[in-house]
Amino acid sequence: MGLLDHQRTWHFKVSATPEACVGAFRAAMSGKMKLRAVNWDIRVDKLRWFATNETVSGVTATYVGRAGLAAGLTILFGARGNQAEERAIGSEMSFAVRPLSTTSTECALWMGTVGTTFGLTQDAGYFRSYMSDVEKELRVLDPNITTSKV
Repeated sequence: MGLLDHQRTWHFKVSATPEACVGAFRAAMSGKMKLRAVNWDIRVDKLRWFATNETVSGVTATYVGRAGLAAGLTILFGARGNQAEERAIGSEMSFAVRPLSTTSTECALWMGTVGTTFGLTQDAGYFRSYMSDVEKELRVLDPNITTSKV
């Protein structure tokens, strides 16, 4: 995974239904048993597809703060860790789905709104970790998934 992958839009072509893809996104975002665990507020959304600007179904996850061990480490690191977390709260990760056929779906994953300091995305490592988890969950649906990051 690249250091700036959270700034890219991840595109997937999956042999699965849009509903299954959204389920994979939700499963990835609910991952709490990890070092970089965070809490997300997830809502169903209507999103714009990049190439055609059409409205498609999707899900938006809003970052509400660190969880588990990550929350404990934030306390240990003091003010700097707290400031980074506070600036990142409200960042949004969007996941759009567009059916290609009855058994194939095109998906897009990107960070919409992000908290930054001096142009750097706060808690970017946490976001990249969850984006990677989405790809892993989609790969469970379709081991032959096609992924590109632009």
